[in-house]
Amino acid sequence: MISESYDWVKVDYSCSCGNSINKVINRDIIENQKCPKCEKKLTILKQEDVTEKIIEEAEKMGTKIELISSSTPQGEQFYGLGGIGGMLRYKS
Repeated sequence: MISESYDWVKVDYSCSCGNSINKVINRDIIENQKCPKCEKKLTILKQEDVTEKIIEEAEKMGTKIELISSSTPQGEQFYGLGGIGGMLRYKS
């Protein structure tokens, strides 16, 4: 299960001081990241949509994906809990 509001990206950053950083963060804040060493604004080198990657991997394993609307109170609550979840099953 993935919330329709789930919008995280994997971002590779670099800094003029030579520092390189990889983060998985919400798309809304990718531009506002600062270097932990020198506090300068980081430069985005590459970004990859995490939701698409999760869906691709799930499809490879035959997993069914359900998108959960965030327009209901239950959907808002699900997003508030992280926006991603799963039901685990196993054969006994």
